[in-house]
Amino acid sequence: MRIGIIAVYFYPAGAEGYPERMTEILKKNYFNVEVITTNVDPNGKIINSNLYKGVRVKRLKTYGHLGEFARLWFPKLGYDVIHCCGGYRHFHTFYAYLKRGKSKFIISPFFPEHPRKSILQKLLIYFIDKTIGKYLLKHADYCLAETEKEKKWLKKFGVKNIVIIPNPISEICFNKGNGNIFRKKWNIKGNMIFCLGAHVPIKNFEELIKIMPYINATFVIGGEETNYTKKCKELAKSLNVNNKIKWLGYMDEKTKLDAYNACDLFVLTSKRESLGT
Repeated sequence: MRIGIIAVYFYPAGAEGYPERMTEILKKNYFNVEVITTNVDPNGKIINSNLYKGVRVKRLKTYGHLGEFARLWFPKLGYDVIHCCGGYRHFHTFYAYLKRGKSKFIISPFFPEHPRKSILQKLLIYFIDKTIGKYLLKHADYCLAETEKEKKWLKKFGVKNIVIIPNPISEICFNKGNGNIFRKKWNIKGNMIFCLGAHVPIKNFEELIKIMPYINATFVIGGEETNYTKKCKELAKSLNVNNKIKWLGYMDEKTKLDAYNACDLFVLTSKRESLGT
């Protein structure tokens, strides 16, 4: 089965976490998967990379870089399943739906909505959700939601086939790993707080760093480092809590499970989540 995952952006432009994780799982189950996306980053800079951590990426020529809704690109399809990760309001999603042929069309709309500051954007979103956006959600073969609240939101659009993906951090995750091995490797004694996620501002690591002076624990942060990591490290240095924080970088599945088992407390600091992975 050939699966095409449509992403608004993909590494190094951001928004790669969800498609990357999905393709990783699908490939383990012998599906043929690739990401279809724009060939520019949010600032209009050309991206040429066609492979990311084993994920095949099909980058397509993009016209216009004046804003997210003014960016036009035309997905090349021919898949058994097309999965749109967010961005259901964008032109490329509607184009993909019209050109889907016999493909099953799935949308992960991402809820709650990202806050918009521009009044023009808010008006445009309102208009799209009353017209094209509503049509896409209503006529997709399936819409994926994460909570009952999101399911109710989708029902307002007339969506019938809604699949709720349960919380991916189940209790099983905290019992499968070996916490002793993890603690010994990283020399962690006493209380341990674990936080895992892409190093981007929305993850809001600063909030936990700011209260570390008052907490008797080691703060372990997993995830690949970025410019945002530098900002967090500078904050930790200014608060003199460097010795309380361990930055582990990228963690494979075994290391994650060991860390879940080792921690006394797992904290999700995100200001908001679209579809947590």
